Amino acid sequence: MTAWANDTAYENIFAEQLENHIEPEDVAIAISCSGNSPNVLKGIAVARERGATTIGLAAFDGGKLKSLVDLPVVVPVRNMEQAEDIHLILDHIIATCLRKAENA
Repeated sequence: MTAWANDTAYENIFAEQLENHIEPEDVAIAISCSGNSPNVLKGIAVARERGATTIGLAAFDGGKLKSLVDLPVVVPVRNMEQAEDIHLILDHIIATCLRKAENA
């Protein structure tokens, strides 16, 4: 990822990768506590252009991400560390659900 950022620009690291891989029935999950991280917003823009379903995990007021995704999940805290911890818990729940669905 750092090599990609060095070769292009850090704000393109997710968008550039999604350009080659995202498809209409995919789900893209964006995580940004502020909801305003340029690299995350550009990635979501590519996912939306390609017809993917988009989910955004944010905190504070949700930032720009909240209005750019199909399903915004805004953690109502104003503390970065708490927001990151809650996002991590949500990540584990999502991964567990996906594993269970795959084995069903």
